[in-house]
Amino acid sequence: MNGSMGVDTLKLRLKDCEIIRDANIRVDPATIDYRTGLPINERGLFIDPSGNIVTGDKAYCNTPEFNFDMTFKGIYIQFSAPKVHSGGVNNLLAPNSRNDFKATIERVENEMYNNGIKANLFNGFLSRVDLFKMIESDYQYSNYAGVYGNLLPSRKRLLDLGYDSFLYTNGQGQICFYDKHKEMIDKHNTAFNCPNNSHRHEIRFTSARSNRANLKIDTCSKLVEIYEELPERISKELSKVFKWKPEQFKTGLNEDFVNDLLVYQDKHGRNFVSRYFNDYGLITRINEIGIEGILRGIKQVSNKQAQSVMRKRIAQIEIESRFADKSAVDLYSEIRSKAIDPNYEFRLCA
Repeated sequence: MNGSMGVDTLKLRLKDCEIIRDANIRVDPATIDYRTGLPINERGLFIDPSGNIVTGDKAYCNTPEFNFDMTFKGIYIQFSAPKVHSGGVNNLLAPNSRNDFKATIERVENEMYNNGIKANLFNGFLSRVDLFKMIESDYQYSNYAGVYGNLLPSRKRLLDLGYDSFLYTNGQGQICFYDKHKEMIDKHNTAFNCPNNSHRHEIRFTSARSNRANLKIDTCSKLVEIYEELPERISKELSKVFKWKPEQFKTGLNEDFVNDLLVYQDKHGRNFVSRYFNDYGLITRINEIGIEGILRGIKQVSNKQAQSVMRKRIAQIEIESRFADKSAVDLYSEIRSKAIDPNYEFRLCA
């Protein structure tokens, strides 16, 4: 493992937790019913070092290393393993080994203790686990919109997050694809040697049930035990997303094209074919003011549905006009081969 695959966000429901000394904790008071003057959601949150029961609606402690909160639902801690591992510099690469991952968790425990919270994270229950894989593509990230926008993982819907991210979600988990190089530049004004064409694939198990069903484990200590198996597990999960062979993916794109034509037929009658292809005169405007200029203009005057349609059109135009020798099927085949290969190695620039 070289840190390009592993755990990103980790959220645990804590079993053992004690508030010590002058803890760096904020307490939200209960809501008061104006008519009666009585609190309506007050509960005992924790016992302080003096033995007093501290009451309120919620207690929390947010630091650069972790987010901790106590509510009626339980006691939770959430942190980014890559960010803690890097000493807070960035969230680019994960711990390299089981021992590094274990040390990362211990570092969070120490930071919690320094903030007056004593807890054993290793016996905490998995509430959310985000796994990720870094991939460097042959072409710019933007040219793969036609791939990421047409994957349709089973029982997940696609949320429109903009031109740089594709998020598929349901009640048990999420799958996200985004431009990691752009994120680094936007957040830190530097790429930290991240290659220009860097993709982040994230598989997010967002409930205890989905962690048990998919990872077959339920505690942090078990996650540490299987940490070095994660490249195989991540690639297996991605193979469920990139489930179509390239020729099958091509068939799906053709069906989408026919469906688009049917929509035009319904809207524009007998001139629907010419109307459809007239829209692809967008290429001229793209060359004049750029893709971002087109999207900004559409955002100012159109609703979200129109913006989503425009992004899909531009993505396909970009693929066909700038990479005529590389179809969406070719790009899909490239990304798929890297995503499902457990031995694929992503490397930072020298």
